[in-house]
Order: sequence, then structure tokens, then C-alpha cells
Amino acid sequence: MNQFSSSVLHTKSAASLFAASLLFASMANAGIAFRFTGSIVESRGSTRIIDQSFDRTDAGGQGSVSFDEFPPASDESRHLRAVASAGNGYLTASGHAEFIKTWVGGSSFTEQLGGGGFASVTFDDVVFSGPNPTRDTTMNVHLSGLIIAGALPQNSANGNVQVSFYYNGSNVGGGYSSLNVYAGSSSLTQTGPLAGFTGNNNITSQVFTVATNVPVKIGIGLQAAANVSANYSTTANTVANADFGSTLTLAIGRPVFDLPPGYTVNSVQAGIVNNIYTPPCPADFNHDNQVDDADFTVFVFAYNTLDCADPAMPLGCGSDINYDGFVDDADFTIFVGAYNSLICP
Repeated sequence: MNQFSSSVLHTKSAASLFAASLLFASMANAGIAFRFTGSIVESRGSTRIIDQSFDRTDAGGQGSVSFDEFPPASDESRHLRAVASAGNGYLTASGHAEFIKTWVGGSSFTEQLGGGGFASVTFDDVVFSGPNPTRDTTMNVHLSGLIIAGALPQNSANGNVQVSFYYNGSNVGGGYSSLNVYAGSSSLTQTGPLAGFTGNNNITSQVFTVATNVPVKIGIGLQAAANVSANYSTTANTVANADFGSTLTLAIGRPVFDLPPGYTVNSVQAGIVNNIYTPPCPADFNHDNQVDDADFTVFVFAYNTLDCADPAMPLGCGSDINYDGFVDDADFTIFVGAYNSLICP
């Protein structure tokens, strides 16, 4: 059987999205620079049947492309989706790919489906202050999301996420978490800052060197991709989902950069004051730049759950607006003020 390994699919998808991240890193725009891209692809052998994408740079928007196919007989179905967004204080990216075929027969070719998103942001007014002209540091972010992959033994599936860090336009590290299912077995590969990632973690970058007392550029990138593969002549039940719509943000409730006494960092663009990040609109849970009934629905569920450590709490516990580990009356008071104001500042 001409079985195509999903690890190869992952490599191809990651390569194309990583190229987008490199293009982002080379941009020399003044101020905050956002970018979010996504694509869905279906290939039968060497022929691409579906190839759709988006590429945007507007803050606070969301890009999405999708394809869903349900033939009348319901003996075959295909689903592809790519979503990404970028705004003040967050990045999101998700990919979904699924192929189901209940009957045996047909031409022998490799059916491949993939969907993935990439989002990035860079700030060019970040100033590290300290007594020496340079300083080694690490950057802290928070990532929430999940990866699912499942396939019959004759199929393959892969879901993956990658986080990248940038300094003055150069990639200074990052890592990925990749779940691969192939030939009836699964494997999890995690590298760099994403080693040990469980779905809701603070992540620390590799060490890099920054200049002090002058403005520098700091950026982060998020990529999520899902790929499935099957030989069309066999049955298929394979799905992959990399859902990181719960966002990548700068670290909350702890220093954004690890620095010794005598050093600090500030950025108006990034909302960092004395090395502490404050989200610009923490009650806007769905990132549509307003606090309305949709956000209230999210808050009520979290409020009734109460404890951020409860497994029933949504990933990231975004409704814990004061970051004390609980969604309680103190958070409700903050939420009501934002709800009455409606539009995010």
C-alpha cells in the first residue's frame, strides 16, 4: 500500500508555515506588527483538489477557511479547517483534518488532507534597563490548547503546535509538540520549551542576549497544524485536531522576562510595565474587542466551576481576571465594569 507517513506531512506543513514565520521576522515595520495566516489542502496522489488560504495583518481580526463534504450516501466524508487570529495580548491558531471512508475499493492513491494556522506579533519599543550594555534573559509566555490524533492501523494522523521567539527579527529559539499516529501506534515528540507541555502551561524560552537601554524588537509566533493520510483503496477513519484557540499570551502574574535585581523592562505596545504584563481587555474572552453576552456566557460557566484547578474549567482559566486561581465575586466585579463599558479600550 502506498501509505504516506503523517510525520512527513507534518514536516511539509511545518516547513510552509515556518517560512511564513521567517517572513514575519524579516518585516521592518514600525510599531506593532501582526500577521496571521492559514491554509487547507486536500491532495489525491500528486493532484491538489483543494488549496485555500488567507494571509492578514490587521489587529484583532480572525481568518478562517474550511471545507466540509458529506456525500449523499454518507459513506465518505472530508473535513478541513484552519483558523488564526492576532491582537493586542494574544495569538490563536488551529487546524483540523478528517477523512472517513466506510467502503473498500477504488483507485490506489494517497489521500492527504491538512489544515493549519500561524499567528505572530512583534513589538519594537521594548526597552530593557540595567547597568550593563547587554544582558542574557529568557522570555515567559502562557499557552493553552489541545492536540488530538486518531487513525485506523492503515491510516495515519498528526497534530502539532510550535512556539517561536524572536529578537530584533531573528529567531532565538522555540519548540514544538507533535502527536503522531501511524501503523496502529502513537508517539509524542516534544522539544525545547514545549518539552513536558500538557495543554495549559507557562513556557520559558531558551536563553538569548538583549541590548539594554535602547528600544529592541521582541516577537512571538504560534503555529498549529493537523494532517491525515490514507490509501484511497482501503477504509479510512482518521482525524487530527490542533486547537490552540485558547491563545498564546505573554506571561500573566509573573515577570515576562527573567532578569536579576537591577534590571527591568517596559513596553507601551506590549503592555509591559516594570516587567509585568497586564492584558488590555481581560474580560473579552472571545477576542472580538467588546465585552458582551458572549463573554458573559463564558464567564458564568467558569464562575460556577470556581476553581481554576478543576478539570471542568476551560483551558487557561481566562475568566480568572485577577489571577488568584479562582473565578469568584472579585472577578465578577471586574467583569461587570467591563461589560457595562462594552467596547474594549
